[in-house]
Amino acid sequence: MEHIGVIEPEQITLATLFPEFLAHKQATTWSVATMKKTLSLWQNYYATNPIIDVPIRALRVKHLREWAYALIRENDMTRKEFMNAATWMKQMLTYRPHFYTADEVRNLPVTIEGVVVRLVREL
Repeated sequence: MEHIGVIEPEQITLATLFPEFLAHKQATTWSVATMKKTLSLWQNYYATNPIIDVPIRALRVKHLREWAYALIRENDMTRKEFMNAATWMKQMLTYRPHFYTADEVRNLPVTIEGVVVRLVREL
């Protein structure tokens, strides 16, 4: 994949990484539905979010927490909706393993505790 090779590692953002990540998902996914979901998540939760322009190496716990809480508030998300959106973030960060150790990837703070997430009443 040539996309990242022309960008200095310090300048790689989620926005610059997305085309390469999408190509990777297409090459490693059999399901058309998975690809549609990946594009839908990008368009709904990431494409206009300022976090996609922060260099990945500059992302800190503070950025991810603020992103997560804002995402939940702005979209009135259920826990399931948030987990779907957060899984995509984790996959993107895991895709570029040379940025993180295995322990750092495992401990990325993309979980939200408490009652911030809108509860869904079971019928």
